[in-house]
Amino acid sequence: MKRKLLSGALLLGSIIAANAQSSCVDAIALQLGTTTVGAPSGEYTPNGCFAPEQGVDANGNTVTVDADAAEWYSYTPAVNGVLRINTNLPQNQVPDADGNRVDTRISVYRGTCDALTCWYSGDDVYYISSTNYNGLTDIQFPVAAGTTYYIAFDNIWYLEGFDVNAEFYEPSCATTTDYTETWSPSTSYWFCWGRQDQNNDQNGFNLISSYNLGGADVNPEPAVAIYSNAEALDDYLYSPDLTLTGGVSYTFSVAYNGANVRTSSTTVSNANESFEPVIIIGNTLYTLGDAVTGIQQTGTLATLKNNATVVDYEFTPDVDGVYSLGVHATSDLGGGAIFFFDMSVKETASSSQNAQSAFSVYPNPANTVVNVANAKAQINAVSLVDINGRTVKSVQFDGVSSAQVNIADLANGVYMMNIKSDKGTVTKKVVKN
Repeated sequence: MKRKLLSGALLLGSIIAANAQSSCVDAIALQLGTTTVGAPSGEYTPNGCFAPEQGVDANGNTVTVDADAAEWYSYTPAVNGVLRINTNLPQNQVPDADGNRVDTRISVYRGTCDALTCWYSGDDVYYISSTNYNGLTDIQFPVAAGTTYYIAFDNIWYLEGFDVNAEFYEPSCATTTDYTETWSPSTSYWFCWGRQDQNNDQNGFNLISSYNLGGADVNPEPAVAIYSNAEALDDYLYSPDLTLTGGVSYTFSVAYNGANVRTSSTTVSNANESFEPVIIIGNTLYTLGDAVTGIQQTGTLATLKNNATVVDYEFTPDVDGVYSLGVHATSDLGGGAIFFFDMSVKETASSSQNAQSAFSVYPNPANTVVNVANAKAQINAVSLVDINGRTVKSVQFDGVSSAQVNIADLANGVYMMNIKSDKGTVTKKVVKN
């Protein structure tokens, strides 16, 4: 719980002086690079991006507190991109003359000054534990060309000035077939990757530049994470359009890790996170492979990445075309988090590729039985997935070179057939007439 010196706030209110960033109307254009923000002394927008919070007064009593002053800046980009606002700077980590540490809270608004809408916000992005706050904030958010964003630094937790650094990143969406995504710079996440909150619980994938469970991150590479602290997850994250070649085998690799989340000073929710890989062909989404469960780790974001698990899924498109790959978060209600660090799509090595492309699936379309054969591989299992991503049939085999799958009981339509063999997993499209 944070401490706010209420008497100091009242004293500050009595000596407010007019300045150039005292309100949204008078906001100063925020310059890229480092800017020194003065002690907040202008207007504050109550219930804008933040509701009043619980704090502790000088006597140790729990009270409801809110900011009463802010410093205002504006930013209008010339092109679409991502704006990063960071107060987690070395000079802000040193206590001031009174022994107080800089503790920042940031609100970002769109609209007109008489009708502002909260666009993004940040408070304690560098949270360490229930009793230890860095108090500084590092946020990144998308901005559109020609739109003005209003940025307010308020005084709820700190009454003096501090430094802030601003950076701007332009997006570049790669569409090559040899594609690796690390979300660094972060613009590729905001503008190139699709996100869908299927169950509309307002809890979706988000870009994470710091995650602390007992240590300090030092310029970590970002990750994309999602939490299951409110409801079971049903959320999709999918790549930019990738132009792939029919008959060529590809490997979709996902580096991930799970982490426990502290939900109160005494409660830690254990990670029980899970996800499944997906592929989008045209306007239809299919499951590419079996779901996996995130392992639990603790530590910094760098530690989570260094101990990440990498899973590979091989598939062979039937025809040349535009495809998109990604993940479907499927975790049960729990409170843990799952992090995705790297995702890549690469052509499979030649020996495996030759074996994968040698699979024959016939007849196709089929009415009752589909034959699967490959003289260069041993078939272990075949499953069929419908257009809603549901596995509707699964058959096990004992390392055979040819197999039959009865589809007479399936409804007419298009299915994705996942064929598991000693050479990996290949996906074929099957039509039931």
